[in-house]
Amino acid sequence: AISTNTGDISQNTAQGLSIQRIMLRIANILAASARVCRVGEGVAKPGIAWQRTGKKFVHQTKNVGAVSVHPVQTPVSPALSARLAGDGKRVAVSWADRAAESVYPAVWLRDNCQCPDCFENSAKQRTAMVEDLNVDVRAEGVECRGGGGAPGRVAVRWEDGHDSVYDADWLKNRCFSLAALQQRLGAPMYQRNPWGKELSEDLPRFDYQTVMNDDLAMYNMLIKFVQLGLVLFTDAPAQRGVLQDFGKKISTLRASIYGDVFHVRNKIDPSNLAFTPMKLGLHSDHIDASFSPGVQLLHTIRQSGEGGSNTFSDGLNTSIRFSQEQPEHFKLLITTKVDLENIGEDAFKYHTKSRKPIISVDEFNRPCLISYNSALRSSVFNVPLETVDPFYRAMKEFVNYLNKPEYVITHKMSAGEIVMFDNNRVLHGREKYDSASDRELEGAYMDMDIIYSKLNLLNDQGVGLE
Repeated sequence: AISTNTGDISQNTAQGLSIQRIMLRIANILAASARVCRVGEGVAKPGIAWQRTGKKFVHQTKNVGAVSVHPVQTPVSPALSARLAGDGKRVAVSWADRAAESVYPAVWLRDNCQCPDCFENSAKQRTAMVEDLNVDVRAEGVECRGGGGAPGRVAVRWEDGHDSVYDADWLKNRCFSLAALQQRLGAPMYQRNPWGKELSEDLPRFDYQTVMNDDLAMYNMLIKFVQLGLVLFTDAPAQRGVLQDFGKKISTLRASIYGDVFHVRNKIDPSNLAFTPMKLGLHSDHIDASFSPGVQLLHTIRQSGEGGSNTFSDGLNTSIRFSQEQPEHFKLLITTKVDLENIGEDAFKYHTKSRKPIISVDEFNRPCLISYNSALRSSVFNVPLETVDPFYRAMKEFVNYLNKPEYVITHKMSAGEIVMFDNNRVLHGREKYDSASDRELEGAYMDMDIIYSKLNLLNDQGVGLE
């Protein structure tokens, strides 16, 4: 029986439970899926048709074929019971292993109906349009099915006659409770751990071939990368093309004005200061783009004899300290947009411009992204006259923080080593080297979305969930 009241769901009798289980088993035999879909007049669609009897709905099985169900990554205990609340504006679900109910807004449930009319399973995308959504929708009936080894499902009948069924584990993984939110957002793939010079003693190192051939090693490397924004690979082939192979293993590289990959070596008439032997101060790459690359890779093919060491500073760590110790300077750097410009020719001719603050913050006013590159600051500075002097003082003070010995690590890469770092967090630089050296590094960019995508795909396969 389906509860249509807004109080506690009535206790089923033992007979009712037996009948319900029998009906469920029959439905499972006749249909490969228990998904509920709308059944139109004269049109037989997969699922379960509903009939109204008094104030309650009962279901009868239609002659249906198999329907693929939206896959669930992590099985959980089935729901015990479900009830309507808030005059049909909420659906409350009780669980076998959780004292508190999970409460779901009706509008969210209706928006996320998984039936073929509302959701394209092969694309894993919603087809229902927001313009057709009734934001005041109410549920008229709810039933919690499952138990006895059967997968738990929650069925909802809507006031417009539409029917929806949700896997219990699908719902549980989308609970709106504060504890559930904290658990999801506090997952390892979302943690970012600030660091300073102490990381030089424990710089995360991974064997290149192991990462390329072992999913768990790939997962562990990516988690460490997300957390620290800096990892090192060892024993990669000291030849061109390695980064393209690595990019394919993850997903894809991000092309830039330098092409799919670029080669850092001393060049005549360089298009970038990196293509000279001079010292490079700490900076972020390609911030003249509207959306800077999230990930940078540098692969050492040949190293110089003297000089050429790389320096790294965690902009997340330094900007947090800066916000605490220099709040007025910090405020200026998060509110003042800097004009950026890049002119040249490499893979093609380019003249890019953008405006962005040196430090970007999230909704809690916490530093989340650093965009600093002195070489790319345009001589055009579109700020009021009275802002110029205070801004320069703030910028200079922040750069001093970035370069404090306690925040900087230095590492001279050997041939066959690859460094991967978060370009929007970790600033990098380089010591000068002999202009006669044949030092060569191959570089490439990726988007951070690709990193998270790979982690999600590995999770889908059960990797890293032990």
